[in-house]
Amino acid sequence: MIRFLILLSAGFPASFAAAPVIDSNGIVNGASFASGPISPGSIVSIFGGNFAPAGSIKVLIGGVAAPVIYAGQNQVDAVVPWELIGQTETTIVVNNADGSSAPSTVKVATSNPGIFTLDGKQGVILRAALRSSPPAFRGEYLRIYATGLGAVSNRPATGIAASDSKLSNAALKPTVTIGGVPAIVGFAGLAPQGVNPAMIGVYQLDVLVPASAPEGDAVPVVVTSGSVVSNTVTLAIQAGVPAPYVAWTQLAPEGAIARTILAQTACPDLMVDGQAQKMQVRAVASLPFYPVTVCETPIPETATTLSIAGQILTPPKKDDLARIAVMGDTGCRIESGTYQACNNGDKWPTYSVAQSAGATKPDLLIHNGDYVYRSIACPAGNAGCAGSPYGFNWDAWNADFFEPFRNLLSVAPWFFVRGNHELCSNAGDGWFRFLDPRPLPATCQDYTDPFAVMAGSLQLIHFDSAVADDANRVQEQIDRYKPQFDMVQQLAGKNSWLMVHRPLWAIRPTGNSNVVMQAASANTLPDGVNLVISGHTHIFETFTFDVPRPPQVVIGNSGANLAAAITASFAGQIVGEAKVTKATALSHFGFSTITPSGDGWTIVDRDVNGVPVATCNAVKNDIACDK
Repeated sequence: MIRFLILLSAGFPASFAAAPVIDSNGIVNGASFASGPISPGSIVSIFGGNFAPAGSIKVLIGGVAAPVIYAGQNQVDAVVPWELIGQTETTIVVNNADGSSAPSTVKVATSNPGIFTLDGKQGVILRAALRSSPPAFRGEYLRIYATGLGAVSNRPATGIAASDSKLSNAALKPTVTIGGVPAIVGFAGLAPQGVNPAMIGVYQLDVLVPASAPEGDAVPVVVTSGSVVSNTVTLAIQAGVPAPYVAWTQLAPEGAIARTILAQTACPDLMVDGQAQKMQVRAVASLPFYPVTVCETPIPETATTLSIAGQILTPPKKDDLARIAVMGDTGCRIESGTYQACNNGDKWPTYSVAQSAGATKPDLLIHNGDYVYRSIACPAGNAGCAGSPYGFNWDAWNADFFEPFRNLLSVAPWFFVRGNHELCSNAGDGWFRFLDPRPLPATCQDYTDPFAVMAGSLQLIHFDSAVADDANRVQEQIDRYKPQFDMVQQLAGKNSWLMVHRPLWAIRPTGNSNVVMQAASANTLPDGVNLVISGHTHIFETFTFDVPRPPQVVIGNSGANLAAAITASFAGQIVGEAKVTKATALSHFGFSTITPSGDGWTIVDRDVNGVPVATCNAVKNDIACDK
């Protein structure tokens, strides 16, 4: 890929007694090495001599300082300043500590595309959905890296990488052929951060492999911008159809559904008791951030066996559940000031949690919300999170949730809860695209109405608390949530759990929660609600109160960095206008299992390996733990 990412590790003599020299015809496209005009915003490679020591090299293009991204003794790579837009000719000068080269005159073109290569032939091309190298399949999106596509919208300043919130689309939309067949270009512009490292001068093209593209190990790929044709690179394309990336079943208000995420654009069939049932597109690819298709279909109540492309799925259990596995807050936290070591299984144990949860052989899996935590770039030099994608895109969703849970997803049906990390200002688009069980809305919504699903004789009521402020009584929020708690009153049956990401009644290291929902609910739930189960606080907690109120259970310790241990006694503290009579708080990574026990439930708090840490017995308005 990319020569411009070469580390400046080669040793150079301590000083040079000669000014730089630019070779005749030594100014070329930084990707293809083809001679010709330069293009604003592109990478240019300059060949010559005395281009060292690296730290002293400066490049002036048209008198404007050009960002230097690689410097060796005989080669310098720099980015052509945007200030040259509109010019037709300019000069390039290379400076070092001993002087300046003679000016070299070059033509300036609107665009001059070049595709990066690994070896001069094989293109720097990834399968977009998987961040993996080809062979590719027909019908999936590729991510091609190039330079020289010219002016863009939302143009960043010279030397600054493209944003991940405001796309910089190429003003001249390029065309691409794969094996001589025109391909659909879904996105072309500066490579956005998040799905890429911060790179300048690099353009990304997300391109659909045509259905009629030829197979082979060296299929030619060409990019054309305006009337200018790039170098030809090669790509491996294989026959067949890839298996869906992930697939699962989940509980939904209108009955269980099967859902899958795949790299290709065409939905597969769901096999139901040996019969094919066509899946429908829930969400098409949205480039460059979501290069995947989401498909779904209802599961017939009579279904006993399910599979997608040979992957066995689990239909909902028709009778009462023997075991439920619950986890929450599983993503790896990379936020301002907090850089969790995502590359260290002890510091971010979500893979182990998923494996251990599957080993308990649950009939139902519950996630209490907060799936994506990688909101900013890992700092340079931080080995713990180096190479992590970030932002609100498929790459971050995949790294934080779908990849670590890939094997667990098909073990049992799921019930997903929306967390505050799935607000529309965060990963909300992904929540609706991937996990919300209802029809996909036209736009992201911060408030959604409660809904109920049945799991055997147990009713789960989903309450969307994503917006609810923990500490401040925001009247607008209270007014929005009041009618939603009225809906809970109407929905609740005789054996219900309220599933709400932010705890309704709990004590957190930062204070009590949640004052907005407490005000909106008047601290009253229907008599049929027997448990309130939440995440949000990254520990395991239980609370019993001195008034008729369902116990509050917090299970938010399944991956994101743990909250500080709470050592103060909870007994006698007031939460939601009631006194705490019993409480447990344990700070460790893990998950919980819940099994029916007489008239109540046994909740086992487990560590990362599934070993019990505490056992709690919950009955009407009371929960008691053995630790």
